Amino acid sequence: MANPKVRTASMLAGSSVNSRKYTVPGTAAKGDTLLIWAYIETTGITFAVAGGGWTKIAQTKQTSEGWEAVAFILPNWNGTTTEYTLEWGGAKKFNAGAIVVVESADPTTPLGAQSGANFRENTPASKSATVDGLTASRDGSLLITGAFNDNGSLGGEASGWTEVGDQADSPQICSRNELATKGAQPGVTHSLGTSSISLTLMIAIQPAPKAKGRRRFTSIG
Repeated sequence: MANPKVRTASMLAGSSVNSRKYTVPGTAAKGDTLLIWAYIETTGITFAVAGGGWTKIAQTKQTSEGWEAVAFILPNWNGTTTEYTLEWGGAKKFNAGAIVVVESADPTTPLGAQSGANFRENTPASKSATVDGLTASRDGSLLITGAFNDNGSLGGEASGWTEVGDQADSPQICSRNELATKGAQPGVTHSLGTSSISLTLMIAIQPAPKAKGRRRFTSIG
């Protein structure tokens, strides 16, 4: 069985709207896992994704800057719903985001672990976006990080990581080239183009469990 990997990602440029539509990239396949990462110029708002099946991974207020980061996951995409809407109560807010497609993830429980209950806030402002580590529960897990900063500066990925998507108004999404083995995974520090307070999160997308082999019986006599 194949290990999980990022199939594709689509970045949504900054826009001031009442809600935001995320279109599933055309290369996505039925059974893929979808991730939505968003950064909104507001705090204290409840977010939801219309369309069903989504679970919020984390949500963190960056109170000092007036922004909020949120991430959602959808396992085992049905292959037919091509648009999902991120909602936050109807108020017009400036926001940016990304939708990431991961193939060959566990269709039932793709999220194996994350680096904390919510995003880590890196303060005071600097050019370093530090992400805490996590403990992977299965061999072959795919590590993905998200880094968000209100200055919207393009950054650079740490050694051994691949930039999945980045844009001038945030976010920055990276995945690790080498799949993780079961156990503790270290933190990582990506770079920002300009000094900024940032919010960061690491998640582990796990492969489907290995099928148990059949026990063979032989007769004697």
